[in-house]
Amino acid sequence: MLFFKAKILDRGNRYTDALRQLYLVLKVAQIQKDTLTIIQAKTGIGWVQIEMEQYPEALRWLESLHTSSNNSYYHGYGALYSNLASTYNALGKTALAYQIH
Repeated sequence: MLFFKAKILDRGNRYTDALRQLYLVLKVAQIQKDTLTIIQAKTGIGWVQIEMEQYPEALRWLESLHTSSNNSYYHGYGALYSNLASTYNALGKTALAYQIH
């Protein structure tokens, strides 16, 4: 439920509130060792940073996602790769955007 509230705030352009909510989601997920929610929260934080045009910060969050050796978490989560590609493009690193898989 916390994650969905963050998405509503994001879609309402309330980025600071969305980030605050996503940091809370991340903290709870880390305590619970909930890998999927950790990935979703970090992807969400990265997306909000993209919306705020804070691309270097977005890239730090998105690149920090690999918290599990189980690659199935990442292969089925297209938002991660889409957000990475958008961030690389915004930073003028188009070649890196094409190397994402």
